[in-house]
Amino acid sequence: MTTTLHQFLRPHREARGLTLEQVANITGLSYSYLSDFERGKKGVKLEQLEKLAAAYGVHPVALFMAPEDGPRAELIRKASEIARTKSVEAAEDWIKLGERMPSEEPKG
Repeated sequence: MTTTLHQFLRPHREARGLTLEQVANITGLSYSYLSDFERGKKGVKLEQLEKLAAAYGVHPVALFMAPEDGPRAELIRKASEIARTKSVEAAEDWIKLGERMPSEEPKG
């Protein structure tokens, strides 16, 4: 199955409780252009993708995936912010450390 960006733009917007009009005001992109993005009728340039990601509080790559909700999504956002403040080498070491940590079985 092929995934395209427009499939996840609306879910990301709705996950943050934003209307197209609000996103237009935040990003400076027009309402109709955003609507066309969400319907897959227009492509998006990197600059526009970055504006949308900033408006939705996610890394641009996250827009190519379904949005996550709840506490785990907040942890992912915090981890992303921490990783951005580190050098590439330090971020890789930090990830390796996390990978070595034992997994916990979900409670429930």
